[in-house]
Amino acid sequence: MGRNSSFRHPRYQVVRLLAEGGMGKVYLARDLLESDREVALKVYPARYYHERLREEFLALKGLHHPGIARALHFGVSGPDRAPFFTLEYVRGEALNRHVESLPEAGRRSAAMELFLSVAGAVAYLHRRGILHLDLKPENILVVDAGRNLPPRPILIDFGLVRAAGSREGGLGHATVPYAPPEAFAGDLPTPASDVYSLAATFYRVLSGRFPVEASSTAAFARAHRTRSAAPVPEAGPALERLLLRALAKDPEKRF
Repeated sequence: MGRNSSFRHPRYQVVRLLAEGGMGKVYLARDLLESDREVALKVYPARYYHERLREEFLALKGLHHPGIARALHFGVSGPDRAPFFTLEYVRGEALNRHVESLPEAGRRSAAMELFLSVAGAVAYLHRRGILHLDLKPENILVVDAGRNLPPRPILIDFGLVRAAGSREGGLGHATVPYAPPEAFAGDLPTPASDVYSLAATFYRVLSGRFPVEASSTAAFARAHRTRSAAPVPEAGPALERLLLRALAKDPEKRF
C-alpha cells in the first residue's frame, strides 16, 4: 500500500495509510534516518495548507507531556512542495474500544482514571495557550504503560489546534456531535469548548449516546437551544457529576 502513495521524500518510507480527512492524510511511515523508527506522517496535498500545517506543528513542537503525541519533524515534499510533519506513532486503541473491553465490574473506576488523565493533558494544552477543538474517542488512544502501571491515554490529531484567543469561531471542521453549543452560534472558542467536547466524549463512550442527539448540523444547533444532557448513570455518581457540569450550556458554568 505504501508504494501506491503519492508522497515521496528521501527520509521516509510510507508503509500504509492510517487516516484520511478533508484536510489531509496520515500515513504510517518509517524514518530512514532514525533506524527505521515508525512515525505518523501527516501531509496536506497542496501548498495552500502550508501555513495551517506549520501552525499545527509549531504548536505541538513545544509540548512535552506524557498524554500528548510528540511532534518530530516538519518539511515539504514533491514538485508541488506539499507540507508534512511527523509525530510519534502511538500504538494504542481508541478510547471507546478500550472502555468497551473493560470488565463491567471495574469499568467505572477505570473510566474515572482515564477521564482525569485526559483532563490533565487538556489542561496542560490550555496552560500553554492551545485549544485542541476536536476531542472525540478516535483522537484519544489508550496505550499499555507497562510495569504494572494503568493504561495511559494519549491525545492525537491536532488538525484543528488554535491558539487561545483566536478570532476564528464557529464549527470549522469539528466533529459535530462533540462540538459545544457555542460553536453552532459562531462564537469564538475558549478552553471551555474543549471541556465540553471532553465531557461529550466520555458521555458517548460510557452510555452509547451523545449529550444531544440529532440527525444533522442544523438539527444539532436547534437541539442545543432546547435540550440538556440527560443523566448518565453508566458513569457512576462521581464521574456523572463531573460530566454533567462540564456539559453546561453556559461556558462560564463549566470548570
